[in-house]
Amino acid sequence: MRFIRSSRRRVATSALTGLVLLGAAALPAAAAEPTHVSASAPEVTAASRVIELTPGVGALQAAVDQAMPGDVLQLHSGTYTGQVFLRTSGTADAPIVIEPFGDGPVTVTATFQSADCAASQPNGHRTLVLREGVDYWTIRGLRIINGIWVSGTNFAAPAGWIKTQAKSLKDWKTRRALPGRGYVDGQTAVADPASAPQIYSALSDVLGLRIDPATGVRIVGNDISGRGVHVAVGERGAIVGNTIHDISCGIGPGIWLNTYSDFWQVTDNAISRVASSTYRHYMQEGIRTGSASSYNTITGNTVSDLPGDGRGITTDIDASFNRFEHNTVTGAAMGFNDQQSGWGNIWRYNLTSDMRGSSMAFRGADASLTVPSYNSSTLRAVVECNVARGTGSRLTAGALISSTFVNNSYQRVGLSKNLKTYWTDYNNLWDGSSALPPGSPPPPPVGSCPSPGA
Repeated sequence: MRFIRSSRRRVATSALTGLVLLGAAALPAAAAEPTHVSASAPEVTAASRVIELTPGVGALQAAVDQAMPGDVLQLHSGTYTGQVFLRTSGTADAPIVIEPFGDGPVTVTATFQSADCAASQPNGHRTLVLREGVDYWTIRGLRIINGIWVSGTNFAAPAGWIKTQAKSLKDWKTRRALPGRGYVDGQTAVADPASAPQIYSALSDVLGLRIDPATGVRIVGNDISGRGVHVAVGERGAIVGNTIHDISCGIGPGIWLNTYSDFWQVTDNAISRVASSTYRHYMQEGIRTGSASSYNTITGNTVSDLPGDGRGITTDIDASFNRFEHNTVTGAAMGFNDQQSGWGNIWRYNLTSDMRGSSMAFRGADASLTVPSYNSSTLRAVVECNVARGTGSRLTAGALISSTFVNNSYQRVGLSKNLKTYWTDYNNLWDGSSALPPGSPPPPPVGSCPSPGA
């Protein structure tokens, strides 16, 4: 096979492989469908090696197996069948790109056995798989049936470790003292993004295993159904402008940033119809940020039509210093939920409508505690200018420490009995006052907040 970097010449390969190579100057216009494409997506340059593919069994796997940094794999219209493993890394300056050629819709699909609807863990069988810390791929403009999996090396080890630390040992100091996790020189909830990238080498030392994150993976402007996007031990990626819908039961959320996945941009995605599982709520959510995934930006997303106990956008176990802004959730059991030991999460300008339960909730499981716990309770949340409309217009909290609520629009506020006794002593504020918030708070002053939602 002969690869050409010329910006003018086009050379076809054997019809058996279904690959065609051409220079960058000959590229057609981008595909019209799907329509969501980030303006910041890497551009094809004259130095890129562009590889055309036509549908065929194994065509996409053969192409990705030979891909090198800077390559652009352009898929002609049609259906590409079979699970695809992306094993080679691009670089920050030369990512490897998979995108449509531009002559019609492109579908990438694989068939798997149906998941158990009672499953308690995310299903790893996905159509596109990036494992073992594969870096710098951009996947854009495709129709992907049965989802995408992204993970670093030995991702299961830190997942098990932090669960043991939080659930069994209740040792918040040990896990929070790791780089960027919030416990610095005896101070709690200290955001330290500069140190956060050291977390993977620190985990490697703690666990005695090499922990290498998947870095710089971008999932942009795709239509994804059947199974969603799961990330475990990934950093500095982007999930932008995708439509994620009709997720089967027993798979997990539409988007799940899990296990020390930091600095992701999750923006302008539309997520709907994540099927109800018979296990707990975390298997049926819209967007979930869990297991110490921190410093992420989740903005401008819409989540809708979640049956059963489906929750719109949530955090869990030490997911901290994340920013949730201008998101909209409609038709769910709960809109926004800051769960176990979230520190310093920011919730601003979000909108919910027609909730079956609470519009926003903070660590309900700690309602029985007579004093809050640094191991499990919400600490230093910033909750500003959120709006809840229709049914379920209420904010609830089981435990809070040093959290600030400003100009939120909820018809009702429900605090646990114990939280009411220590609200003031633990430095919580409602609209600038340390007094307990009213059960039916007045609306904020007109003009005090920008428009909520996406």
